[in-house]
Amino acid sequence: MSYLHCPTCACAYNVAREPACPRCGIRAGTPADPTNDIISAVEQLARAMARAT
Repeated sequence: MSYLHCPTCACAYNVAREPACPRCGIRAGTPADPTNDIISAVEQLARAMARAT
């Protein structure tokens, strides 16, 4: 059996039977959207720069 843990919701599912995570719909091998991570990093950088000046 080819079980995989979804990187988004950590649900374990059989990749051979389910092409996408049954809980959140993310397909195996699909890169995650980095938009939220980038926005969070920019906000954190802005706070750090405000404290440093």
